[in-house]
Amino acid sequence: MKHYWIVWNVGQGQWATLVDEKSCRHFDMGGEKNPLPRLHRLCGGKENFISLSHWDLDHVGFALRARKFLPKACLETPPLGKSSPYKMKILSAFAKCSDNYTSPAKELTHFSSADLRQKTNELSHVFLVAQTFLIPGDSTAKQEKIWSENAELGRTKFLLLGHHGSRTSTSEELLSHLRTLKTAVASARFAKYGHPHQEVVRRLQKYHVPLLKTEDWGNLWFENP
Repeated sequence: MKHYWIVWNVGQGQWATLVDEKSCRHFDMGGEKNPLPRLHRLCGGKENFISLSHWDLDHVGFALRARKFLPKACLETPPLGKSSPYKMKILSAFAKCSDNYTSPAKELTHFSSADLRQKTNELSHVFLVAQTFLIPGDSTAKQEKIWSENAELGRTKFLLLGHHGSRTSTSEELLSHLRTLKTAVASARFAKYGHPHQEVVRRLQKYHVPLLKTEDWGNLWFENP
């Protein structure tokens, strides 16, 4: 079945959606502005599956509001650990997704109970979706060393830059494992936050990976055969 990706222009934040004929799968729902009216037209009548990488507001801040626009939505992957009472409402606002379907998302991170003492960025879920689209949340270079050797990364074509292009993510070690990478995407605002960082831009140039920015191009659409 054909599907396509949208990386929404939410400013400094992250919201990516995988769309097919019957469903929409959302990876994070945060940022400075939201695409909810347009998203409602696109996904309001479909099944919606939500995965949230971690608790930072620029990744989860619009999840509760999205509930009103996406009536047939469930939470596939919640953030790890505890957060503020407001953010924890997200867990009760959405029903847990049924296990009776095959998700196109493969989680590359596996945390133990001892890991839950780490900072929220280090606890980011990392997703490889439809075998080609890598979404590392705010995973740090330290964590990249752990999951970047996963053999399933071998077909990655698109990378949504970790931590919006911060210098502490998208390490050379990660890029060296993404040998089929065709495009990197920055969901960020350089004008205000300095993301993507120039060091990350230089690393991408070294590996001959083109960079697209939502700040420059708006919502970005990618089609998969």
